[in-house]
Amino acid sequence: EVVRQVISQQTSQRAADILEQGKKLVIFARFTAELRDIEDTLRSLIGPDGVRLIDGSVPGPARGQAVEDFQKKPEVRAFIAQIQTAGLGITLTAADTAIYYSLDYSYANYEQSRARIHRIGQKNTCTYLHLLVEGSVDEDIMTALQFKGNVADIVVNRWRELLKK
Repeated sequence: EVVRQVISQQTSQRAADILEQGKKLVIFARFTAELRDIEDTLRSLIGPDGVRLIDGSVPGPARGQAVEDFQKKPEVRAFIAQIQTAGLGITLTAADTAIYYSLDYSYANYEQSRARIHRIGQKNTCTYLHLLVEGSVDEDIMTALQFKGNVADIVVNRWRELLKK
């Protein structure tokens, strides 16, 4: 619990820093309780109309509206997304920064979520911030995702090198 409080404080500070620069922000998390805590924090920072959230409980049409609001309305500055739910088929290029509050072990979910802000139409360099505590499960998950990324790179991009050996 103490670790999560520290991570919540880090999230608040990082989010505040990014929002103070006039940027929009996407935050990904795994669990609904985390999403709600992040939502409460961001609503206190930028107001109740400045935040949109997508998780498994949000119906399809409302998801589309949340994305459209984030993309088109200047007052909507933060988008909070459950990584499993919002990882596919949406464009969030109004932001160039994503914070990962928590992750799951799925490399596909991770890469798809990264692609939400790094898509055609993005004019800026994308930044991804991972909130990790040394020795935590989140650190283990990030290590596993990096390993899976290396394996995917070998299989997809460097398979010819393997066959030559």
